[in-house]
Amino acid sequence: MPCLALLLAGCGLLAPAASPEQMASALEEQVTRVAIADREHIYGTYPLCEVDKCRLRLAATRDGGRSWSHHDLPQGPTGMRKPGVNDHTFTLTVIGPVTLRLSHWQSRKAWVTTDGGASWRPDPAAAKPVPVLPDGWSILAGGVGSHSGSTYVDIGDPATGQTGTLEVPRGAAAGHFPRDTSRRGIWLTTTASGDSVTVSASHDRGRTWISRSHGFDDQVGGGPALSLAVSADGKTAYLVLSRFRSFTSNPETMVVRSEDGGSSWTRVTPAGLPAAVRVESAQLLPDGTLLGLCGLKDSERVLYASKDGGRTFQQVAASGYPAGGNDLWPLPGGGWVSTLAADYVQVLPPVHLSDDGLTWREVQVPRA
Repeated sequence: MPCLALLLAGCGLLAPAASPEQMASALEEQVTRVAIADREHIYGTYPLCEVDKCRLRLAATRDGGRSWSHHDLPQGPTGMRKPGVNDHTFTLTVIGPVTLRLSHWQSRKAWVTTDGGASWRPDPAAAKPVPVLPDGWSILAGGVGSHSGSTYVDIGDPATGQTGTLEVPRGAAAGHFPRDTSRRGIWLTTTASGDSVTVSASHDRGRTWISRSHGFDDQVGGGPALSLAVSADGKTAYLVLSRFRSFTSNPETMVVRSEDGGSSWTRVTPAGLPAAVRVESAQLLPDGTLLGLCGLKDSERVLYASKDGGRTFQQVAASGYPAGGNDLWPLPGGGWVSTLAADYVQVLPPVHLSDDGLTWREVQVPRA
C-alpha cells in the first residue's frame, strides 16, 4: 500500500522539464495522502515548498472535518533532488484516534504522536512478537508479514504508540480485519491453491482460532474478488466472493454466511445481481443489511443490498456516493469510508464518509 500511494502521489503528476519554482508550486497544491482513524479523526499530509526545499505538513481534524489544525512533521526540510519523490518516502500509520506513527523509508527513523500531531517523539522500540493481542491494543490495517514460516499482523497501543506483531494463522491476507476488535474479534482470510479460501476467527484476542475452508471454481486463475463482512458483535459474518469460470463468461457471485462466530457456514446463491456485476467489496450494516459495492463496465460502481441473508439483492440509491469509489471499509466506532485506494491506511483524496452506508459526504483536507 505505501508503494501504491508513492506511485500515485509521486512525480508522475509533474512535467519532467518543470523548473524548481514550477515544481514547488505544483507540489504545494497537493494534499498527497489521507489517513483515517474514525469518522471524527482524519489526517492529511502535504508539502510546503520554497523553491528547491520542502517540508512536510500534517492537517488534522477531531470533528469530522469541520475544523482543522496544522503541524510540521518531524522530518525537516527535504531537498528536491528527485522532484515530487523525496516528499513521499514515508509512511503515516494510524494506531488510535490521536496516535500516529511516522516512519521515514530512507533513514529508517520513526516518530510517534499521541496528541494528533501537535508533538512528536522518537518511536519506542517495537515489542517482541506476542501470541495474544494485549488488552487495549489494536490491529493495524494492512500490516501482514511472514518470517520463518510464521505469519504476523502489525499491532499497536493507542495509549502509548508502541507497536509490535501478533502471530496469526499461516498465510493470512491483509485487509480483511477491522482495527477495532473489542467485540468483533479478529477475522482473517487465506486464499490457497487458487480454488479455496479459509476464514479464521479468534474471539479471545488470538489465543484460539476457528478456521473453515470454502472451495470455489476459478478456471481463469486470476483470483476472486473477496470480501469478509462481520457484524459489530462478531456473531454474524459473510464471505462474498465473485469469480470467473472462463475468460468469456460473466462473473459469478457466491455468498457464505455464518451466524455463530465462524463455527459453521451456509452457502447461498444470490439472486438479483445483473449478469455483468462483480461484487468488489461488501459490508454489514447495523440493521443486518448486507451492502455490496458492485463493479460494472467502464469502471462504474453501484451499491446493491440484501436484507434476507444474501439470498436476493436490489440496487439501492446512495446519496453522495463517489462515482469512482473503490472500496468500503468499516471504521472503529461505526461508519464507513470509501476511497480511491484499496486500503484506508494511506489513501489519496478525495475521501467519502458515511454513518449508515447509504448517505455519503466528501471530506476535503485543506492546506494551511
